[in-house]
Amino acid sequence: MSSSAPKRGAAARTAPRAPTSPSTIRSERPSTSANSRVQAGERVPPPHGARVPVRPAACRALGLTPRLDHELRECDFGEVEGRTLAEFEAEHPRRGGEYRADPVAHPFPGAEDPRAAAARGATALRRIADEHPGQRVLVVAHNTLLRLVLCELLSIPLGAYRRAFPKLRNTAISEVRIGERGGALLSLNVPCAPHAPAAPHAPAAPHAPAVPDAPLVPDVSP
Repeated sequence: MSSSAPKRGAAARTAPRAPTSPSTIRSERPSTSANSRVQAGERVPPPHGARVPVRPAACRALGLTPRLDHELRECDFGEVEGRTLAEFEAEHPRRGGEYRADPVAHPFPGAEDPRAAAARGATALRRIADEHPGQRVLVVAHNTLLRLVLCELLSIPLGAYRRAFPKLRNTAISEVRIGERGGALLSLNVPCAPHAPAAPHAPAAPHAPAVPDAPLVPDVSP
């Protein structure tokens, strides 16, 4: 799977490519950057008027056939569409704090229910996996929906999606295996550019004390 910016609308998915077993979903965020696997071209309007670009030439270069799946559109953020969390929080400090504490229990005013978004996205991926048993499928969708869907598939509480997955990088690849017993995360945030440097990881110190929960990343995708 891969995440996209900016928002919004129906997401693109491609026909299966290399076989695996059981079905593996490769998701990619669409982006306007030069490294995007799927970019500008054909556009499909979502319910709230935004559009997602798909470039047929990019899919042809990969030997893939694009298909649009409305159930993989980004979440609707209601009154916060087009704004940052910091802007909302400056006007509504209490509600902003509640959202940071649990974005599922306290969604933005007028926003789509995150539980419903997670359910439709996970259902779409399970359906795609059922349609292509033993194959790998590339799915292009958006940041918040993908993070919610990862939690749904991996049995992580939805209210923890911002802490468990603080950021999915644009055009990075994440792989999920979907089988009869649920989902398994095979990779996360792998750069799709062949020579893009990976984020450094500090080695763990022996006998290190327990690390508290990572702080929420401010002002990224809600």
